Amino acid sequence: MTESEFEQILKDSYKFKNRLNSITAIVLLVGGITFLLYLIANGVSIDSTIRHEIIIGKLGILILPFLPIIDGILILHFLPKQYKVSKLLSTKPLNQKEESFYESLPNLKVLGAESNDKYHTIYCRNKLYSRFAIHLYLDNEKYLFNVLSHDHGGRGGVYDFGMSKRISKKIMASLQQRV
Repeated sequence: MTESEFEQILKDSYKFKNRLNSITAIVLLVGGITFLLYLIANGVSIDSTIRHEIIIGKLGILILPFLPIIDGILILHFLPKQYKVSKLLSTKPLNQKEESFYESLPNLKVLGAESNDKYHTIYCRNKLYSRFAIHLYLDNEKYLFNVLSHDHGGRGGVYDFGMSKRISKKIMASLQQRV
C-alpha cells in the first residue's frame, strides 16, 4: 500500500466527520460574511460627541464578523492536512516492527487498539488527557502512520493546536532510533 492509498483509506473512514466540519466551516463563513455585509449596509456611525467607552464598543462590533470568517477559513485550511501520513522505511520483520512502534509511543498511555484487514488503530492519551487515534500500517518495507486528535465521543476536532503533529514527529524520531 502506498502513502496516498493509506491517506485515502483514512479520509474514507472519517467521511462523515469531514462533511460535518466542511458544513460547519461554510456556515461560519456565510454567517460572518452576512453579518459583515449587514454592518456595511446599515453602517455603524461613530459620533465624536459620544463617550470613549461607546466608541470602543462600536469599533469592536466591526471586528466581530471577522471571527467566524477566520474560523471558517482555518477549518477549511486544516481539514486536508489532518490526514498527512508519515513514512519510515524498515526491513525488520513485522512482529518486531509492531513491538518497536508500541515502544516508541512517547509519554502516551495506550487506551485500546483495534485492527482490521488494512491497518491498526491505537487509541492513546497524553499527560494533558488529550486523546489521539494513531493509525498504523505495516508491511515488509515500511511503516505508515497518522496521528489524529480524538475526543471522548469518537469524533476528532479540527483544532488540536499542533499536538498531533508534535506527537507524530516524536514517534518518527523514536522509530528512527530503533530502526
